[in-house]
Amino acid sequence: MKHRIISDSQIKSVLSCQVKYDLGYVGQLVGGRPLKKRTPYFRFSAGRAWGAAIQAWHRTGDKQHALIEAGLEFRRDEDEIVERGGVIDDVERADTWATIEDVLNWYVANHPEPLGLESTEVPLFVTLTRGYRLEGYVDGTFRDADGRLWLYEAKYRSKLTSYDQIMRDRQVWLYAWAWEKQYGEAPVGAIKEEVLAEAPKPVRFNQDGTPSATQSCTLNDYLAACRRTATEPRETTVEALNAKKRMQRVEILFTKRGVELAGKQAQSAARLIGMFDRGDLAPIHNPSQMSCSTCAFKDVCVDPTDEGVIDALFERVDPARYRQEARHG
Repeated sequence: MKHRIISDSQIKSVLSCQVKYDLGYVGQLVGGRPLKKRTPYFRFSAGRAWGAAIQAWHRTGDKQHALIEAGLEFRRDEDEIVERGGVIDDVERADTWATIEDVLNWYVANHPEPLGLESTEVPLFVTLTRGYRLEGYVDGTFRDADGRLWLYEAKYRSKLTSYDQIMRDRQVWLYAWAWEKQYGEAPVGAIKEEVLAEAPKPVRFNQDGTPSATQSCTLNDYLAACRRTATEPRETTVEALNAKKRMQRVEILFTKRGVELAGKQAQSAARLIGMFDRGDLAPIHNPSQMSCSTCAFKDVCVDPTDEGVIDALFERVDPARYRQEARHG
């Protein structure tokens, strides 16, 4: 039996704004073929390269191997950009790679003990409802001193997510449910780690050789520079640098009821997606300043009937159900 593949991102999309989901995956509102933004310029997916690096570090404890794995992923990203007809910005390419390397150097220096991942990029394929299957990949797994299984998820962020929002996110709970279904072992919890996509800068100095009050370095580097120059550290600078978080690691302990609920919610989402696939439901707008500001369809979603504008801004692609059937049929 063929299955339509559903991801966690698709579930989040259909729940946040049905019109956005339809325009990106189904195309009911635009003649049956969803839309994909036309652009000659594609940004590098630094998150994928970082994921490869941090997985390799926590698996092997070898920084050089981690950089090699990141480089391989980075080159795959380059090839993908070229295949899609995009233009590579050499300056952006160099800056993106330099940042990844600098952040990894900082990470290893400040968190030198790897987790000892026993597996990475583990696939999850679990049936949600008739004809619909969840697809996901767990960044890594490890075992604690008592032999209990933990999931590990790594993110490379321009801004760290609040603790409350990390705790509310359902992805790792859904993956815990899927893991038990597929592999027969219940994970005890998950580690969600976020690292800021910004390496600490060198200490800035004034013309007289004293450290500047405005800094983007680490607190330790600033204090060391103050000692070398016999300068009294500025209290406001110390407070600002002390408050600057470059990484956070959040531990989530699973409960049996919470994991079961995540599975039931995903099954409900699959039924909802099925209704849109069949045309049983009309997509409903759910505008918000936060989601609309970054939405690829914000210029056409209110009245997606102007064929000229749509064809100028987007290309039409096959609906997700057909793309996925071709992939996994």
